[in-house]
Parts: sequence; structure tokens; C-alpha cells
Amino acid sequence: MIEEVPHLRIIDDGLWDKVKARQKETRAAMGVDGSPRPERAKRPRYLFSGLLACGCCGGSFTLVGKTRYGCASARNKGTCNNRQTIERSVLEERVLAGLRNRLLDADLIAEFVEAYRIEYNSLKREERAAKVNAKRELGKVQKKIDEVVEAVCEGLYHPSMKEKLTKVGDAESRIDGAPR
Repeated sequence: MIEEVPHLRIIDDGLWDKVKARQKETRAAMGVDGSPRPERAKRPRYLFSGLLACGCCGGSFTLVGKTRYGCASARNKGTCNNRQTIERSVLEERVLAGLRNRLLDADLIAEFVEAYRIEYNSLKREERAAKVNAKRELGKVQKKIDEVVEAVCEGLYHPSMKEKLTKVGDAESRIDGAPR
């Protein structure tokens, strides 16, 4: 049995509907929901497809033949003077060799690992501090709720208390991050 309780919702219907629509679009683009599986989604055929840019005009560098890359703006629009092309295999080998020679240096790797460690530890400290603050805030809210409940139990109920208790409960759910 399902019962709607809209007054308990944390997220308004407009935002909920937008998120669900975006999720549906994403699934459709990936080929989920009756279409082929996500791993069969269209992927680039070559290593650098969509990643290359012309050094003269900044336009895309695309395959201009079966095996050569060239400036798409020069070929398709005529807005660039760069008519040079490069063999796909030569380009891939040059880029990979450059990465291999310049980035696989032991000193660079050690420097990267150290920088990564420092940043990771910093983010973890911030995360722990935020968690401590959230727990402290949650404790304060829980204490307020307990005080109101105690007052009700002692017979001090007044209609205005319901509104205050609702506000405190809303604050608790924001801190706790409770789902919709």
C-alpha cells in the first residue's frame, strides 16, 4: 500500500521533475531503456578523435582522408590557411613518444605523487572537519527537539510549538541529508 505524504518532502516537485528528466535524457543518450547497452554507445574510433585542434585557427583537426588529420576549417569552410596534414599513425606515435619521454621521468612521478598526497590529505582534513561540524549541529538540533518533546510531555503544549518543532525538524533533515 502506497500513501502520498507531500508535506514530508524535502525536495520540491519542480526540482525532482527536472532531475528525473535529465536522468531520462542521459539514459537515452547512453542507449539504456530498451536500446543497446551503455558499453555499446558510440565511442571515438581513433585515439585522438575529438581531441586535436589546429595550431593556426584553433578549429578541429579531423580525418581529412582515410588516414590523415588536417584542419577542418581549412578543408570545409576555407577560413584557415593551414593546408598541412599528418598521417594518423605518425601523429599518434609522436604524441605517445612525447608523453613517454617527458612524463615518465622518475622525478616528475615522485613530484606528482607528493603533490597528490598533500592535496588528498588536505581534502580529507576538510571532510573530517565538515563531518564534525555537521554532527555538532545535529546534536544541537536534537537537543532542541528533545526539549520541545519534554515540554509537551509535561503538559506545556501550545499550538505555536508545532510550528517551531516543524522548523527544527526541517533543519535536522537538511543537516542529516535525508533523502526525499
